[in-house]
Amino acid sequence: EKYISEGLEKEPNNFVLNRLSMYNNNDMKDYQAGLAAGDKFFSIQKPTVDAAANDSTNRYLVQDYLAYGKVLSETGNKTKAIDQYKKAVEIDPSKANLYKEIASICANEGMYADAADFYKRYITVSGEKAEASDYFQMGRYFYIAGDGVKKDTANVTVDEAWQNALKMYKEADAAFAVVGERIPDSYMGPFWRARANASMDPETTAGLARPYYEQTVKVILDKNDGENKKELIEAYSYLSYYFYLQFDKHKKADDKLKVKEYAEKILELDPENGNGKMLFEFASAK
Repeated sequence: EKYISEGLEKEPNNFVLNRLSMYNNNDMKDYQAGLAAGDKFFSIQKPTVDAAANDSTNRYLVQDYLAYGKVLSETGNKTKAIDQYKKAVEIDPSKANLYKEIASICANEGMYADAADFYKRYITVSGEKAEASDYFQMGRYFYIAGDGVKKDTANVTVDEAWQNALKMYKEADAAFAVVGERIPDSYMGPFWRARANASMDPETTAGLARPYYEQTVKVILDKNDGENKKELIEAYSYLSYYFYLQFDKHKKADDKLKVKEYAEKILELDPENGNGKMLFEFASAK
């Protein structure tokens, strides 16, 4: 750091020294200083490119844009940060792992819609090499992004925000569907499809999540290893509540029996569960 400062005093427009200053401040988490260094670095007229075309003193590197994007994001300019990440990708669009790296950076900075978009590009570029875990990660990013977009009504109407969220949830559902196809003996695919579909049906009127929670239960019980108690409780809670709403609407005795059946399963796993008790009492009342 001392040598960089001394060097910049002598050569304030030195291309490499300003780059190193930005990197160093980023590493030290002095993001304001890193921003100033980044602004300066990207305002400098680059040295003339000579025969050594690959000389990093003559060109911007992927890492330059990632570092500048980081300080921009940390100092509150997330939109401009995304522009830098896109520039990093433009240097070599074929590098699939760069999309994944940028997706991770965006997620760490709470930019889940952008993280999902970059991860989707990663999967597109990777083709058949993309694994089930990649689809799961992308699905998670889309799912979390949907929750964020739904609440973001600063610049759009409530209905527009909901439509934007729906697009995210549908992307998440499609990604989790691939997880379920690739790893049929894992509950993760159907369980997260259930969550995505429950988010698309917040009033539980259409029961969109029902088949996926039922599938989750089947996969977990088939394994019979005593694991995933929390996931089972979530599934039983949804199913009991879904049939409660169905009984409220149609007054069919079968629906009330289902409410009780699933409420009993909740209480078997968690005897003090408040929702389980309430649903069981309702279904047991004459």
